[in-house]
Amino acid sequence: MKKFKHILVCGLAVVASAVAAQAQTLTQDWKMTTGLPSAAEGRAGVGFEGKVYTNFKANKSIVSFDGSKTETLLSGKSGVGVGISRDSKGNLIIVNGWAAAGSMKSFVLYNVATKESKTVNVTLPDGVTAARMDFIGRAAGDVFSEEGAALFIIGSGQSVAAKIFIAKGEYVAAKSKALPKLPFTVDNMTIIQPLTESPESDDVAVRYRSNRDFYHYDGSKWVAYKRVGTVGTGGGGDVVTLNGRLFTIEQAGTDYRDGFQIVDRKTNTVVAAHEPTAGVVSNNSYPYTLLSVEKIDEYTARVYQYHGGAFAAQYTFSLPKMYILGQNEVGEAWNPTSGIAMTWESGNVWSATVTTAPGRENLGFVSVLAENNDEGGWTYVNGNRWGLENDKQEGALAEKLTVSKNSNSINVGVGTFFIRMNLDDNTLYIAPTKLYVIGTSNKAEGHHWASDDDSYMAESNPETPGVFTFDPIDLKVEGKAVGEEAEEDLAYFAFVTGIDAEWGPVNNSRWCPNNKDGELTDNTDFTDFGKYYDGAFMIKNGAYKLTVDLTTKTVKAVYLTSSGVGQVGAEAAGVIAADGQIRIVGDAATVSVYNAAGQAVAINSAERTFAVARGMYVVVVDGKATKVVVR
Repeated sequence: MKKFKHILVCGLAVVASAVAAQAQTLTQDWKMTTGLPSAAEGRAGVGFEGKVYTNFKANKSIVSFDGSKTETLLSGKSGVGVGISRDSKGNLIIVNGWAAAGSMKSFVLYNVATKESKTVNVTLPDGVTAARMDFIGRAAGDVFSEEGAALFIIGSGQSVAAKIFIAKGEYVAAKSKALPKLPFTVDNMTIIQPLTESPESDDVAVRYRSNRDFYHYDGSKWVAYKRVGTVGTGGGGDVVTLNGRLFTIEQAGTDYRDGFQIVDRKTNTVVAAHEPTAGVVSNNSYPYTLLSVEKIDEYTARVYQYHGGAFAAQYTFSLPKMYILGQNEVGEAWNPTSGIAMTWESGNVWSATVTTAPGRENLGFVSVLAENNDEGGWTYVNGNRWGLENDKQEGALAEKLTVSKNSNSINVGVGTFFIRMNLDDNTLYIAPTKLYVIGTSNKAEGHHWASDDDSYMAESNPETPGVFTFDPIDLKVEGKAVGEEAEEDLAYFAFVTGIDAEWGPVNNSRWCPNNKDGELTDNTDFTDFGKYYDGAFMIKNGAYKLTVDLTTKTVKAVYLTSSGVGQVGAEAAGVIAADGQIRIVGDAATVSVYNAAGQAVAINSAERTFAVARGMYVVVVDGKATKVVVR
């Protein structure tokens, strides 16, 4: 069973928002203080897959730490510089020059798969000047693959950085380049980190040690991320994107000590911080604390720290988690070991858009997942689960519902739903994002009341989930043309959030009048409806603009008529101006359309629908001209 630590370790502080469920956490996994080179000989470090690596400059060897043991790699074969980093696969990159300009021109690559190394010499792109460079950031990609990797470097006293491309262990000059000029000159401990894992991307964050800030290029200029917290002077720093938002990891607190902070760059707030450890200060001549990060999943990252000559350490940084059970994309739907990860918004608020399937109309919400699908796994998960008051209670009501910590599932029906879980105020909001009209159709006659009818589907705006507009929509009596007199007959229809070959799951997702059947009249709010298994709306045969608002439980149908045409009959074709289009209803032989300037959009056309821009048009149907305005 998974154990999630939400504790503070000595010297570790966590800055968090409300704690109804959990908040961002930073925990120290391990720390080693023995077996390190001196601060002068091992100045930089990088982490990957549970290990911290440093280059022992004097011995030309790599030393690794995993919390319990020390291991020496490449004895006598590593680089002679102090800079060390890795690519996306964990292959190590070591600077093979020391102090002089040569530190930017040669690197030792260590293949983690083969345990072999090789030296790669580079020619700097035009516009880049070689100078002393002590530290290097991560490379995006795999230096030994055909696709390659990109390493970004810059030397002391320079303002132009280089993108160095390495593929199959070789320097690729054609794909190497100079980056846009920085608005300052940097020092020898400036570090550049990629913002993505794509070697083709030029998106980077530059941390200039002397002014303490991270900079990124916005397409036209270099911009500093807002300085927050107590940013310290020291080399290193890194970035990571979790759950769609960027975090910077940067030195903080007393200069040249081991404190650091994690900043959410969506809100520019410090969400976690490691306070300096009392009495731990490296050699005053080499006061470096190098920080690197490894993304584990959308909620979790490992932070590695190498404090020159003093210690190596690993931390786990976690975002608040919430998973949806019951709708797994792979395997069993109801399984405590897997679920759909919701997007963390802020505090204890998560959101997701989920499409349910027949037989999977019920959902569960949990903050943890188990390691095993057994009784113990379910006990663990159910202890960290939220639901409504009653099991399988209706949840797709486009309104806030109160949740509590229990093991109840929530019924949403079939369809696609926007979901927001807010444990800061213990509410759950679920609203469909798609709505279908069944019962009436513009498909072939005889297809009325088909459970899989997708003739009419509307999607809600993400800003206003639960609000739908069908414009125009043909609500017609079977066997009659749109607008044709149907005597006392009315068109029958209902709304459903999802369609399927079987009626059962569709009817479980059906919206209709409270009294089973109810008549809509032109331009009048209908409010007496809800989610019921059976029933239908009734309306006069015709074309309409139909608006459905599940948040206020209102339906409005506006009968569409054209200027000068009145009610559309079987013997006279009519013109409907809808959003972005002109439609011809009824029988017509030829149609011509002209804009306000007299330019022809269509001449003697047999088409019945014309996509047009907003404006006034003259529509000639079988010789009869009608003016319409398209909104």
